[in-house]
Amino acid sequence: MKGKSCDLLTPGVAGSKSRRAWLWRIVIFASGVGVVNLTIGGPQWQAVCVGLGMMMQLVMLLPYRVCWGYGLLLFIGVAGGLWPGFVRLGDQLLLYALALLGPFMMFVRSLRRGQTAFITQLAEAVHGPLRQDIRRYTIILTWVWSGFFMIALGAPVILWLYAPQQGWWHIPIRGGTLGVALLLFCGEMPLRRVIIRHYQHATLKQNIMASRVVFMRKNSLF
Repeated sequence: MKGKSCDLLTPGVAGSKSRRAWLWRIVIFASGVGVVNLTIGGPQWQAVCVGLGMMMQLVMLLPYRVCWGYGLLLFIGVAGGLWPGFVRLGDQLLLYALALLGPFMMFVRSLRRGQTAFITQLAEAVHGPLRQDIRRYTIILTWVWSGFFMIALGAPVILWLYAPQQGWWHIPIRGGTLGVALLLFCGEMPLRRVIIRHYQHATLKQNIMASRVVFMRKNSLF
């Protein structure tokens, strides 16, 4: 009986250890992002920060017990120390692209034929079956956000090629895209109430809870 009890507890213990391991990886990764972007001290100190920060970020991505991973870890650390400016810029661009590519793919995939638009899924998680005009609005809104993510992904390159000032291409990476996203989100909420009348609109809390339901749903597209 004791052996069976231990066997039953083993999956839970293993799952708990796995979650803790991933939590530590996320903490190390976030700390690495901060270390890479430290600008205090002289050039030598900044080079050390870039090399160390890149190694900390890479730890999250490497699988356990992989021999070639140690060589890659050493290489990225040395590269960060030798070319800190170039490596820091590449890291910023890569993180920016990854942060936008995930939601972009979610929204675009949900617009494929036979699928349910992502914002339609959120609305149905709150309200249940939707009126036809509301369903149409949520589909249009999914297209709008898909377009926003696509433009945001290309914004640094577009600004680098065509902006009148050379440094403008840094704006999206340094918070410009997040600021525009917040403006769109906050501006859409009152616009929604003007376009869709005689309807009990969801609160911000309900929208957040609906997002969680959609992401956690077993048969979700994602």
